[in-house]
Amino acid sequence: MTTSTITQTNTQKIRITFLMRSAQGGGAERVTIALANQLAAKGYHIDFIFIQAVGPFLQDIDHRIHVIDLGVRRTLLAPVKLYQQLKRHRPDVLISALNYINIMAIMACRCLKGKRPKTMITEHGTLSAVLESLRGTGKLVPMLMQRCYPFADRIIAVSHGVADDLAQQLQLSPQQIQTIYNPMDFDKIFSKKNIPLNHPWVNCGIPLILGAGRLVEVKNFPLLIAAFERVRAQQACRLVIIGEGEKRTELETQIQSSAYAQDIALLGFSDNPYQWMAAANLFVLSSRTEGLPTVLIEALLCGTQVISTDCPYGPREILQDGQFGSLVPVDDVAALAAEMLKKLQHTSAPQIDLTTLAQRFGQDSITLQYEQEIQQLCSGATA
Repeated sequence: MTTSTITQTNTQKIRITFLMRSAQGGGAERVTIALANQLAAKGYHIDFIFIQAVGPFLQDIDHRIHVIDLGVRRTLLAPVKLYQQLKRHRPDVLISALNYINIMAIMACRCLKGKRPKTMITEHGTLSAVLESLRGTGKLVPMLMQRCYPFADRIIAVSHGVADDLAQQLQLSPQQIQTIYNPMDFDKIFSKKNIPLNHPWVNCGIPLILGAGRLVEVKNFPLLIAAFERVRAQQACRLVIIGEGEKRTELETQIQSSAYAQDIALLGFSDNPYQWMAAANLFVLSSRTEGLPTVLIEALLCGTQVISTDCPYGPREILQDGQFGSLVPVDDVAALAAEMLKKLQHTSAPQIDLTTLAQRFGQDSITLQYEQEIQQLCSGATA
């Protein structure tokens, strides 16, 4: 299907429902809402179902989108309410994100009688990386994924690495999984990064290092703090981390015990991280695993030098094997500190081809890819 065949008439006839747990501050939530907004702007009828309609990204949802709050505190209690909503609204396509939500989406659709919504499930992370950390009922997730995912009409992975990992872990054919990168709103990033940032650490002559993301285990912010301490021992610099999460208390304890606590700031969630990216001398991603870390793309667009752990998966794809930023081994504090010190002492803005980035990650290009999949599903075409 070509661009010309996606007409306003086609879009108005298609009803799409998105499903997510919440609108809390994570990358998957942000990009899924951005995709829903893009499709709403193109004329599709969009409903957005949340298990719990809470979180800072709710304010970003387009006014044309109908938000449905299941109001369920525990995800395990949500399937019945989801089934009722799908039965009532009968969307043409159901798009979900994150594995346990994907399982719920497939099962709810399979239970419907008559015409069922086409299911498009999206994977934003690597299953192999979280297997050992699964607890309680979470241990059932891989088995349920293996049983349910073959019944999805489309399986979308946000990077080639995620696609390969999913195929291997679930014993799926690679042909059953398609890769579509996360959509990035370049204009929004360029606009918001230029808003003046009022903070005493900005433009004060002391180099600023930035980390951003959910304060959770896989993001490995303790590694970033430990590497910063080594760098700070050799030259003046400061570290800012923006984001919220379950590891905040542990990180605060680590910072308080640091000899350089006065040079480390844990600032919480920011609705405009691009100001900080533009102000920083260096952006560092210290994760143990990723899917497609959009913060790396955002930092590049803000003209910031970038270092990332060479974790599975995404950073190497984004940075083109180190062409646009440095890659260091995972969990190697010495290597990370050495590269951070090198970048601070030899400052140079990354040379980025914006046209190429727009083709790979721009929201217009990515939204078109989703539109083509949606139109094919609704026309009965195969992948």
